[in-house]
Amino acid sequence: MERFGGGHETPEFRPAFEVEPKTKPETAPNHELAPEHNKLERRLGHLGLSGARQHDLAQPPAERPAAPDVSSKLDYEPLKRSSDARLAPKDHAMTAFVDDSSGSSGSQDDGAFRLLQKIGLAPADVTARDYTKRIIAEKRIGALNDYPDVQIGGRPLEAVKVWNRQDHNHVGPKNTCGLENTREMAALQGVERTPDEHVQSAIDQGLCKTDGEDKAQWGGTTRDQQIALLKSLGLDAYKLDDMGVEDVAALVDKGYGVAVDVDAHEMIERYDKLPERLRSASEAHPHPHRHSLYITGTVKFEGKLVGFIANDPTWKPGVMIDIDDLRTCWEQQGGRMVWTRTRPKNAP
Repeated sequence: MERFGGGHETPEFRPAFEVEPKTKPETAPNHELAPEHNKLERRLGHLGLSGARQHDLAQPPAERPAAPDVSSKLDYEPLKRSSDARLAPKDHAMTAFVDDSSGSSGSQDDGAFRLLQKIGLAPADVTARDYTKRIIAEKRIGALNDYPDVQIGGRPLEAVKVWNRQDHNHVGPKNTCGLENTREMAALQGVERTPDEHVQSAIDQGLCKTDGEDKAQWGGTTRDQQIALLKSLGLDAYKLDDMGVEDVAALVDKGYGVAVDVDAHEMIERYDKLPERLRSASEAHPHPHRHSLYITGTVKFEGKLVGFIANDPTWKPGVMIDIDDLRTCWEQQGGRMVWTRTRPKNAP
């Protein structure tokens, strides 16, 4: 059985549907979901989410209420260029304690951060180092979006604001990449929880690994547990197998939450400037070592999909991933994903 967050089990891959050839027909640059050739549309059809797009699969077909069309209009405001949307005064205050002189990693003034917390301009439940990572990610994404031929899709800036490192909770479990991703995805769908509340809820419901005396090793999740946790928050959630990068882009561009199951060893080889603690920790796990990434945005150049933006719960928010790297680390490893959206108002 697959498990995210330090699980030592060899993942058991059972495609939910008949595996189709990897060769994909050409897709339009805007990734519209064309029923006659799009794999995602066919997968959603099996779930009752295309065509009639029924919602509750437990009901007889005739009684299922219709769910929203996945190719409907956006449920969020697209990212604007900085010339149209400058930083608000509060955001300027947040950047005051970040020192960019040290390069891309940046550094923080802890004293300034404590002051910002006391006057209500910085959140109380995040460390200065993690908040520095959020600010740097926001600036990078904004700078990339300012290039005329680059288009940023999805909700990467919103996702940066809710990121938290997976081992930064006071409950104890550290192997919580899947839990942290579900918390962040739920936050962008309107259901907010602190990391402590979310981890404790998973433990109370039996929706994460809790065996062993060392509580730090708790927290690993299967995709089924992630889905159950999202549903307990009132969200719709599904898992899909054997998908491709274009399918991820189609869902992310509509504003849905998408978490992908990557091979951590393959991913780490493609990260630049990754802290040594993460490389060492990954190598300590047997191969393959599964890790969950929250894909928050897409990057297109002249209308062509070239990469993605992700929140990595072990490292930092706003990680930029080349499309070929995601193919190697995720699509070629089985193309497994969990995706979620706000439950339709007419749903039971």
